[in-house]
Amino acid sequence: MIHAQVGNAQMMGSGALNTCQHLSGRSESQFLPGSYFKIRATELLDKGDATGALEAFEHAAYYGNRIAQHDMAMMYLKGASKIPSDAPLGVAWLKEAAKYGYRPSIEALKKLEPALSPDQREQAEREFQKLDVKYSPAATQKRVMSAFQLERMRPVRVDWICQEDGEVVPAEKYYAQVDQDFADYVTAMYGKVTVEPVEQSADSNAKK
Repeated sequence: MIHAQVGNAQMMGSGALNTCQHLSGRSESQFLPGSYFKIRATELLDKGDATGALEAFEHAAYYGNRIAQHDMAMMYLKGASKIPSDAPLGVAWLKEAAKYGYRPSIEALKKLEPALSPDQREQAEREFQKLDVKYSPAATQKRVMSAFQLERMRPVRVDWICQEDGEVVPAEKYYAQVDQDFADYVTAMYGKVTVEPVEQSADSNAKK
């Protein structure tokens, strides 16, 4: 959803679309980064860049992408190019994804955790406790909400917005899609939608 806010309705004219197509926008990574980095990780993995994919998965996990957390667990459990296998760390990531209610992680834990040695089980728990501070649902949901609010607090002085494909759309339509994207993501990752009121920026308050 790369886009640029380009003006108000009075600026619209026959050249608006061409202007729109040549303006640079912000990266999708600035809105719902968990989704963006999960896609990026998969692309890197398909190209054989396991190290890059792992880094992208971790970025996605930072924004509560439970699928990325599970995929990282699998990478550590199986090992990959330049990434040695680490069963305790892999199980720790499974435990984190399981906190999000991710069924594949829950099922994998039932099979894998009993197979760990006592030392590995203790190590997995220590790793999980460290991960949970940063990647727990409560921590990541705040980040997702923050990204959503930043997008929604963007000044609405413009009446139309330029999207990635160069299409000019009304700001109202664009923000309706932002709201839907947010609701879909939070529902998929957390199992529920929690929409807090969007705070008004100081700039917006000054205009009232």
